[in-house]
Amino acid sequence: MHIRNLRIIRYGAIADLELDFGAGPGLHVIHGPNEAGKSTTLSAMTDFLFGIPNQSDAGALFGNDQIRLEAGLMLANGATLDLRRRKGRTRTLASLDGQPVSDDVLAPALGGMTRERFSALFGLNDETLRSEGAALLRANGDIGRLIVEAGGGLRALMTRLAEIDERRTALFAPRRAAERAFYKASDAFRAAQDSLKEASLTHEAYTRHCQQRDEARQHRADCDREQADLRRLHARLEQLVKALPQLHALTRLEAERATLADLAALPTGMGGDIIAALDAAAAAQASYATARAQAQRLQQQTAVPPEQARLAAQGARVAHVIALGQMVRRDRAARPERDAKRQQINLSLASLRQWLNKGPDADLRQFMPARVVLEEIRQMADAQMQWRNAATTLEHKVAQTDLALARNAARLDTLRAQGHDRPVDADASAFATLPAEIKRLELRRDSLATLHERLDARLDALGVASAAALQALPCPDAQAVREAAEGQQRLRIHHERITQALATERERLAGLRPALARLEHAGNTITPEMLHAARAQRDGAWHAIRDAYLSADTTTPAATRQHNATMLESAITQTDSLSRQLLAQADRLARIETLRHDIARCTDTIACHERTGAETARQIARHWQEFITPFAAIMAHAATPVALGTFLQQRGDVLAEAEQVATERAALEHEHIRLAVQRDGLAHLARTLGVDPALPPAACVEGVTRALRLHASAHEEYDRLRREHDDLLPQRAQLGQQAAALEAERQQWAARWAPPCRPLA
Repeated sequence: MHIRNLRIIRYGAIADLELDFGAGPGLHVIHGPNEAGKSTTLSAMTDFLFGIPNQSDAGALFGNDQIRLEAGLMLANGATLDLRRRKGRTRTLASLDGQPVSDDVLAPALGGMTRERFSALFGLNDETLRSEGAALLRANGDIGRLIVEAGGGLRALMTRLAEIDERRTALFAPRRAAERAFYKASDAFRAAQDSLKEASLTHEAYTRHCQQRDEARQHRADCDREQADLRRLHARLEQLVKALPQLHALTRLEAERATLADLAALPTGMGGDIIAALDAAAAAQASYATARAQAQRLQQQTAVPPEQARLAAQGARVAHVIALGQMVRRDRAARPERDAKRQQINLSLASLRQWLNKGPDADLRQFMPARVVLEEIRQMADAQMQWRNAATTLEHKVAQTDLALARNAARLDTLRAQGHDRPVDADASAFATLPAEIKRLELRRDSLATLHERLDARLDALGVASAAALQALPCPDAQAVREAAEGQQRLRIHHERITQALATERERLAGLRPALARLEHAGNTITPEMLHAARAQRDGAWHAIRDAYLSADTTTPAATRQHNATMLESAITQTDSLSRQLLAQADRLARIETLRHDIARCTDTIACHERTGAETARQIARHWQEFITPFAAIMAHAATPVALGTFLQQRGDVLAEAEQVATERAALEHEHIRLAVQRDGLAHLARTLGVDPALPPAACVEGVTRALRLHASAHEEYDRLRREHDDLLPQRAQLGQQAAALEAERQQWAARWAPPCRPLA
C-alpha cells in the first residue's frame, strides 16, 4: 500500500493542510521547527487508518464534529481508494462524495497490522525512540535478553532478570491490586483525565462564552448610554419641578391679566405680592396638613375606650342615684332653715297676741279677716316683692350694660386710633425660613465656588482650558478601549507565559549541564577487549577442568584441581564483574546521549522562546500604537491601556462635574430671584407694620412676626369689642323697655292696694 496524498482539516492545531507524496514509491522527509505539526501529522495518518479514538483531544480547538481526514491510497494490485475519516462511534469512514464505507475496505491493505504495531514500526518519534532505546538497554523483550546474554555472563543475566521480575511484580500484575504502583498511577491518571475533561473548554463552549461576553458588553454599553440620557433628563425634570410652581403662578396671572386688559395698570410690586400670597397659601396648606395630622392624633387619643363606653351605658342609673343623694343632702341642709322659720313664725304670733292684748295661747283665728281678703292681701304683697326684686335686678343690669358700653367705646376709639381696626392680610410663617434659606444660599454659593476651583484644577491637570475643550477632544469610546485593553492583556499574558516557559527551560538547562558533567567524569572505562580477555581466561580455566574431567585423569593432585576450580571461580567472577561494569557503562553512555539530546532540545526551545517573546513584545507595542495613532491629541495620556482608561475615567468625571456645576449655577440664580422677591415682600410688610426694613433678615423676620402677632391680637380684640358693643345696644334698649313695663306695673299695684286693706282697719 502506498499513500499518495493526505489532507488534514481542523485536526489538532492544523486548520487545513494537504500533503502530496506522489504516485511512485520513495522516501519522503517532512521537516520543520518545533510545534510545526510533524507529530500531529503522524497522529492524523494513524487515526485515518485505524479510526479516531473517543478520548482523542484532536478536536479541542475546532470541535470534534469539525475533524476531517482525507487520503488517497494505492494498493499493491494498482487499485486506488479515496476516503474521508471523521470522528464518531460508528461508520466514520466515507468516500469523498459522502457515501458511508465500511472499515473492511482497508483490511486487505493493512493485513494483520494493528495500531500498536503500526506505531512501533512506522510511527517512531523522538519520544518513542528514547523509550525503546532505554527498554533495549534494560533488556526488555527477547531480543534485548539475547543481546545481554551474548555480551555478558549467564549468572549476571539471571540475577538481573530476577531483580526485574521483582520490580515488575511490584509495579504490575494481571490481577488488580491496590498496592501496585501501576494501578495507583492508573487510578490517578483516570482521576486526572476526568478532572481535565471537566475543566476542558470545548470550541463550541468557548465560542458561546465569547458571544455571551460580546452581548453582555454591548448590553452594558447600551445601559451606560441609557443611564447618561436618563441622568440628563432627570436634571432637566428637576429644574422643571423647581420652576413648576412659578410657571403655574405665571400662567394664572397671565390669564387674569388677559381678562383685565382694559383696566388700569396694576400697582408696582404686584408680582411680589402675588408670590408672597402663593407662598402664604403654600404655608397655610402646610399648616392645614399639620393641623389635620394633629387632629387625627387627638381623635385617636380621645377615642372612647370600651370600659368608658360600658360606664356611659349605666349613666342613667348612676345619675338617678346621684340625684336622689343630692335631694337627701338638700333636705338635710334645709332642715335648720325650716326650724328657724318656724321659730320666727312663733315669735311673730307672740308679738301679735301681745299687740292684741291676748294671752300667749289665745286663738287668733277669730280676729283674722276673711280668708279671701287675706289671700288677696298676700297676693298683692307677693306681687310687690316680685316687682321690687325685678326692679332691683333691672337697675343693676342697666348700670352694668351702660358701664360696658362706655368701656367698649373707649377701647374701640383707642384701637381705632392705633390702626388696629384694619386687618393685615399677611402670614409671618411665609418668611420664617427666609434667613435660613439666605444662609443656605450663601453656603451653596461658597460650595459652588469650591467646586469651580476644583474643576479648574482638574482641567489644568488634564491640560485643557475649559470643559468645552475637553468635550471636543477626540477620544475612543469605552468599548473600543476595553477591547484594546483586553487584546493587550491577552498579548501580555502570552508574553508572560513565554517568559515563564523560558525561565523554566533555562532552569532545566542549568540542571542538565551539571548532570552531564557528572556523568562524563564518573565511572571507569571498560573496553570490550578487557571483557574478551576475561572470557578467554574463563574459557581456558573451564577447558582445563573439562578436559581433566572427560579424560578421567586421576594423576592430577587435589591441590591442583582445587587451584583450577578456584581459578575458574575467580575468572567467572571477574567476567561477571566486567560484564556488569560494561552494562553500567553502556547505561551511563545512553544517559549521557539522552542528556545531550535534552540539552540540545532545551537550547532550541530557549532560542524559540526568545524569538517568540521578542516578537510578542513588538506585537504588543505595534498593536497599541496602531490603536492610539488616530487620537494624537491624547497621546500624552495614553502611554498604556491603564493610563488611557484612567484618562477617560477622569474625563468622564470632569465632564459630569462640569455639568453639575452648570446645573447648580442655574439653580442658584433661580433661587436668588425667588429669595429677592420674598425679601421685597418682607420689606413692604415691615414698613406697613412699622418695623425697620433695613434690619438683618433674621431680626427683620422676628420683628415682623412679633408685630403681626400683636396686630392680630389687637385686631381680634377690636372685632370682639365691636361685636360686644353691637350686641349691648339692643340689650340696653330692651332693658329700657323692661323698666317702663315695671313702672306701669307699680302704678297698677298702687291703685289695687288700697281696697283690700280697708277690712283690716
